[in-house]
Amino acid sequence: MVTQPRGVQILPDSIKSFYEAVREAEYIVASRKPDLIIAPLRGAEPIIESMRVIAELEGRKLPEVAYVETGTLDSRQDGKPLRPLFPKKKVELVRARLSQYIEKSDGHLKVCLIDEVISGGSIVKNYDYVNGALRLFYPNVEFELSAIAICEGGIIKCGRFEQLRGMRRITPLFVDDLFTIDRTRFLTPLVRRGDEVRQEGEYPRNSKPMLYAELERLHRGLQK
Repeated sequence: MVTQPRGVQILPDSIKSFYEAVREAEYIVASRKPDLIIAPLRGAEPIIESMRVIAELEGRKLPEVAYVETGTLDSRQDGKPLRPLFPKKKVELVRARLSQYIEKSDGHLKVCLIDEVISGGSIVKNYDYVNGALRLFYPNVEFELSAIAICEGGIIKCGRFEQLRGMRRITPLFVDDLFTIDRTRFLTPLVRRGDEVRQEGEYPRNSKPMLYAELERLHRGLQK
């Protein structure tokens, strides 16, 4: 049973389905070998760090990760934006984050976008921002762009998402409950270290964040 911070109720089955999805995502990344992972802040961050846990247990390292603020500059507790960014600004943010990796490339760049998905609209926009930035600002660079979507439920209502899925540009991986979505009440206690929430009396000091410790426990259990 997962020890949970006060006021946060995450079912063990939800943790298990999330683990299975991020484990599969890490395996896909290991097989595709992208040069760079792009992850929108903030919702994708716990997905990436969960994949890092799996990679380390498997004796691998994740590729370099570029976190990009293509979501919002701030958000309410329910995850809805307070200050949304305009598309032009988002493309500029992607360009700024890509520039240092382009300089280190040999004229070819393999990029993997990873994000959380409920309706499918956000990851499609982020895919197009990355694709547009690469085509517009770096026309002499050959690139491969793919995406991995950690999706809640089994129905995606976005037509463009299904189009990219049909073209094998997006790989969806489904979870029961996307509890890592940008909701501070849920997300913050799951990913903060024990010494940062000591006042709650829920964790031993210097413990790993609850989510990552539980994923490690599940993975080690499968390896026995």
